[in-house]
Amino acid sequence: RIMKNILTLTMLFFTSISLACGGGEWYGGFYNLFKQTNISAEEFYPFLRDEYNHFYEEHYYYDQNAKKVYPKGNVKLWESILTNWTTKEIEKAVYNYDQFNWENKNSVLEKNTKTYLAFAQKCSEMFSYRSARSTWDYEKALLQSEYKEQDAQALVAEANTLLSTITNEQLKARYHYQIIRALHYTKNYSEAIAFFENTIENKVTKNEIYYYILDQVAGCHYSAGNYDIAAYYFTKVLNKSIDRKKSAFNSFNFCTFKNVDGAHYSKGIEDEKDLLLIRSLRDFSDEINNIKKFIALDANDARVELLFMRA
Repeated sequence: RIMKNILTLTMLFFTSISLACGGGEWYGGFYNLFKQTNISAEEFYPFLRDEYNHFYEEHYYYDQNAKKVYPKGNVKLWESILTNWTTKEIEKAVYNYDQFNWENKNSVLEKNTKTYLAFAQKCSEMFSYRSARSTWDYEKALLQSEYKEQDAQALVAEANTLLSTITNEQLKARYHYQIIRALHYTKNYSEAIAFFENTIENKVTKNEIYYYILDQVAGCHYSAGNYDIAAYYFTKVLNKSIDRKKSAFNSFNFCTFKNVDGAHYSKGIEDEKDLLLIRSLRDFSDEINNIKKFIALDANDARVELLFMRA
């Protein structure tokens, strides 16, 4: 077995030399012997090494005819309750609500889902002035908006009324998300934070919609000047969410400009691993030692693959 391993390594070594000298693809002066996307945690693909873009294979120009890719974490969460629906049905109902045919969707859960999605559509229309590029430009976004304080209070009141009519925990969490968003976007940061701490934190399942909420709460803390806890929350979103990893990474970087990284709130091995990952993604100078530290904490964690492939 030892000889076999030595032979394999030798073959890999000479293969890498021949590929590097005789062709193959070069990226910024280095050759990838291993395909980076061999990692098992596909949701971490954006953080593989890319010499030319901020995130892996991110392009400034995209194909207008490319197939629309919907947020996988959100769709997967819907699939966990709408078990008789196809993925395409869920994607259309959630992201193209006005075009969805609700005929034959008559169960109590389906009717409640329709009511929620109609409400979410209303919220999205009110929040449409906010783009991904204006996330940190709150003043400009609010000046461009006709969205007023009374609109937010009306949405919160409507959400609370609808909440009283349902029992499904996921739908409840989704209404909570809309409430937090409404409060966040109208600068009611302390009210949003209090609602999270009293109603959501440590009281609900920590699934994808929970991390959607936490992402909003982290933004409230940042805007309120609580940069350290904001950084800690963004760290959790990056590590645990499927859909919000890239935005959480960018937001975390804003926190580091305030000389914090959330370490003050880190407790236990899971927090230590979460913080180590985001530090590793930002630090190119000590990659091997970071991998060793991660292995010492948990050699079986899938994020070790990510750090190895990046290195």
